[in-house]
Amino acid sequence: ITLEQCVGGPVGAAGPRLLTLIAHTVPAVLAEAARPGAGAVPATISDLARGVTTMTTNVRALAALGLAVGLLGTAGAGMYLAAAPTQPAAVQKADPPKAAAPAPAAGELLAQPAPVKGTATALDEKLGVELDAGGTPLRELLDLVAERTDLIVRVDVAAFRRLGALDGPDGTITTEQLLQTLHDTKAVLPRKVERLPIRDVLGDALAQVRLSVPCTYQVRGNQLVIIPAYRPSARPGTDPLAPPSEDDASSEPLNVVNEQIYGGVVAVTADRKPLADILADLRRQTGANIVLDPRSEAVAGKASLSVTLSDVRLYDALRVLADMAELKLVYAGNIYYVTTAANARTFQPPAPRPTAPIPGAGM
Repeated sequence: ITLEQCVGGPVGAAGPRLLTLIAHTVPAVLAEAARPGAGAVPATISDLARGVTTMTTNVRALAALGLAVGLLGTAGAGMYLAAAPTQPAAVQKADPPKAAAPAPAAGELLAQPAPVKGTATALDEKLGVELDAGGTPLRELLDLVAERTDLIVRVDVAAFRRLGALDGPDGTITTEQLLQTLHDTKAVLPRKVERLPIRDVLGDALAQVRLSVPCTYQVRGNQLVIIPAYRPSARPGTDPLAPPSEDDASSEPLNVVNEQIYGGVVAVTADRKPLADILADLRRQTGANIVLDPRSEAVAGKASLSVTLSDVRLYDALRVLADMAELKLVYAGNIYYVTTAANARTFQPPAPRPTAPIPGAGM
């Protein structure tokens, strides 16, 4: 719609009085919109309106006013509104609150991170393959596990040898015979085994291997290593480093105890590296249960160690590293526990030393 159509004739016919009317009326109308009663039309505008003969009706006058505001544009309207008295802005409706995530039902497990192939978390995957109910050779099962997890499966033959697993009744068992016995074992697994996590399937299968030393596994980096299973060497609550008492008939042979305490052979190279990071490296390298006491993390965080150790047993390496950080190592039944010196004395008192008879005593 054009201005001529709004006013009922040519704009020039109205002369300058129309333009003056618009200039005075726009602020009054906008002020009225901002605050009712503030934009009362003054007498000057009424006189101007009566002199505009081309505006025959109030409707046409309002149309002309609307078009004038449109011609001023948003910038002009903004200037008029800024000059008008302001009122508190209308309170906008807040977005409705988002519904909280439903709490897990009783017995429902929380969501866990997705398993990553080539790491220990890959063992959390379901086996996903049905197996023969009559038994599956361990070789086939290990091949399946390697394919499903991307872990490299191997056997720690040296650990079995140190525990005497290669010492047969009729002489020494060769490495080939050891591996053959292990791989040919037929593991009988439960129904619906495909729905079980791989780590549970492995535990069940390796427990059925008939060797002189029971088997289990560790994850060392990207390797799944079959090793001798841990066998407690002392009664619960007793110090595993203390010499066994005469009435402790359940104690394991000395070579088993020493092997389990000392652990495997490790190598450590660090240049001003925090103790916590070195322990994490050893944990990945060996798969051992190495725990840093949270109460000693402040001390451990200040220690930046530089050390190179080669061809040492895990227990000895951890003792040296803990001592360099002014901490202590406690061996607690298949757990290497690095803690404060004060807590170590309480947690694992020193083993009593055997006392020799005093010459001449009792005479």
